[in-house]
Amino acid sequence: MRKIIIGFSKPKNSLFPFFSWAIRLYERTPYSHVYIRWQTRWNTWLCYHAASIMIHFLGEKSFNKHVDIIEEFSFSITSEQFDRLMRFATKYVGEDYALKDVLMIPLGDLHIKYPTDDEDKQYCAELVMRALGEIEGKDLTQDVNRVKLKDVYNYVKEKYENGAKL
Repeated sequence: MRKIIIGFSKPKNSLFPFFSWAIRLYERTPYSHVYIRWQTRWNTWLCYHAASIMIHFLGEKSFNKHVDIIEEFSFSITSEQFDRLMRFATKYVGEDYALKDVLMIPLGDLHIKYPTDDEDKQYCAELVMRALGEIEGKDLTQDVNRVKLKDVYNYVKEKYENGAKL
């Protein structure tokens, strides 16, 4: 069994994190970001997320320097599930951040259809939901291109509180 953590955060030590403030204000949450992290066999943490301009990994030192953790949920997964997560992570690492999709979320809330970025481009909530789907071996939402942080939070919190396994 491996332990993974699904975390919700906001930037730390940023002069004026406008994008983070806008997301927190729009979604009415204390967090503006979601990530997955796990302990490596070298006893360090590795974070996988979509931020800034791309999907990437973040080492423990950089994570601690840049991330203000709001809440985290810990889950145990099998080695097979962890392998599926790693296949997913390595498939998308280095791909572009889906900025257009994030900016268009309010239009989706108004039921206005808009073209989304291609599947390779993802934003943090979409990336984590897709990764959770890979871990569980199923689709978690009908349209993950438009999933919001609050949706991911509610899904993860419900799983955690019910003692459900991923």
